[in-house]
Amino acid sequence: MVRPLEFDNKQALRAAMQTFWTKGYDGASLPDLLLAMDISRSSLYNTYKDKPTLFQQTLTYYQQTIGASKREALTKAPSAKEGIWQYFYRLLEVALSEEFPGGCYFTNIATSLETADEQTRQQIEDSLRSLEQLFYETLRRGQQQGEFDPEQDMRKKAALLLGLSQGLNVLSRVYKDRERFEPMIHAALEDL
Repeated sequence: MVRPLEFDNKQALRAAMQTFWTKGYDGASLPDLLLAMDISRSSLYNTYKDKPTLFQQTLTYYQQTIGASKREALTKAPSAKEGIWQYFYRLLEVALSEEFPGGCYFTNIATSLETADEQTRQQIEDSLRSLEQLFYETLRRGQQQGEFDPEQDMRKKAALLLGLSQGLNVLSRVYKDRERFEPMIHAALEDL
């Protein structure tokens, strides 16, 4: 008979994510993770198998929670232009929140891909490709609805928005001043 979990899986994943987010994959030791997650070594192995599997689950957890909330800003806004603005304000909200270590979990991992395994590299690459495609689809929708110049190359604009989002995430690890980033967002988005 399988024993029920004696801890909150979502809370444990969130704590593990925070630890990896702060220390990186290589820097997060097993004792660090166990302490943050408030679980025993046997619980970690029984539930998550090993550190790489736990790490993969934290990436998925991030995508399904924090990442999804940013992407929903793009898709649920009343207009494409409003969705793009909301996405970037939500990005800043997460990147600068004291609740999180700073920046974006995926971006932080992406900046150290030389130590990541192939599955992690692929997950990061797929996530970035998906975000760029979502920017493109949002921009095309805006173009079709007359919000944007029909002559603009929206593939290039989508790549620019992806670069802006990743740049903001990296810079927000260093600077914690929202006023520093809002003019950057305005400069990039006012010419859409």
